[in-house]
Amino acid sequence: YSADSDINNIEIINNGIGTILLKGGGIYMENSNPNINNVQIIGNGSTVSYAGGGIYMENSNPIITNVQISENASVRGSGMYIINSNPILRDLEIYDNGGGIHGGGMYLESSNPSIEKTRLQKNITDKAGGGIYLKNSNPSLKYVIITDNNTIMEGSSGAGIFLFNSNPSL
Repeated sequence: YSADSDINNIEIINNGIGTILLKGGGIYMENSNPNINNVQIIGNGSTVSYAGGGIYMENSNPIITNVQISENASVRGSGMYIINSNPILRDLEIYDNGGGIHGGGMYLESSNPSIEKTRLQKNITDKAGGGIYLKNSNPSLKYVIITDNNTIMEGSSGAGIFLFNSNPSL
């Protein structure tokens, strides 16, 4: 099953607070290729959610433009969790996400997205990849600003970008 749809000009706010969600507090997509434009995804997920407080995507290739992803929480990928997917991400503001162990802003695994004109700022995680956590991924990053992200545990790594077996194009 696949879904190709348009999601435009909406707000997705405060979903999943206080619940134990497995994946996707704001948006969950699997085997889907939506166009997402002019959307605010704010305050979704929780610190006990497994992945993708704001957006969870698996085996999907959406085009996401002009989207704000902020104040979301999950264990992995508080802002976005992307696995086995190759999305086009353009003009995103990903900030103030956190509460997990990997990927405060974004968590990428086995994915090769194109990321352009995007800011990852003030995201936080416990262990690795305050801004972006990359595992077996080779994203293309163009005009991307990664600033003021943090990891907080002693011995943590990669406050801006954490790479494991990954080769991003910068």
